[in-house]
Amino acid sequence: MERDWEPPDFPYVEEAMSADYTVVEESGRWIVYLDVVLASGSVRRKIGEHHDFSRADHAGRIFVRNATRQLRNRKPHNEGDLT
Repeated sequence: MERDWEPPDFPYVEEAMSADYTVVEESGRWIVYLDVVLASGSVRRKIGEHHDFSRADHAGRIFVRNATRQLRNRKPHNEGDLT
């Protein structure tokens, strides 16, 4: 009898397809969220809290740059390219 494939119970790590960040003002603080797209859906996690927008934006760019290094189907990153 042939069994269908099943994911392991624990730990099950799903590969990310893309990553991006969002900076939102909440109660006078700037919150950085990491948005990750997986095959099963998307996930948003709070990754930082800063007192001004520029620090939060810079932290978000660092997280996304490091996260996209691990993606298999990533697009090449050009520092000057804003698209």
